[in-house]
Amino acid sequence: MMFYFEALIHLLHHTQRYLMVQYNSRTITDTIMLTISITAWGLQFFGHYIEGNRPALFDTLSAAFLTAPMFSLDFLFNSV
Repeated sequence: MMFYFEALIHLLHHTQRYLMVQYNSRTITDTIMLTISITAWGLQFFGHYIEGNRPALFDTLSAAFLTAPMFSLDFLFNSV
């Protein structure tokens, strides 16, 4: 699991650096990265729709905004 997290962070970082070199504009780079993020969220919700499962965000807000981040932080700091 940690490998996927690290790979995702590196991919986002290198994508942003590549876009900065190509376009030499922070505004264009941020717009492209925001578009990628919104598209990924949309695809995630579409995947939940196909599965027939509701995202955890819709179960309870406390689970989505408190429990899930705490689980992630626990996973990250216990593996170090």
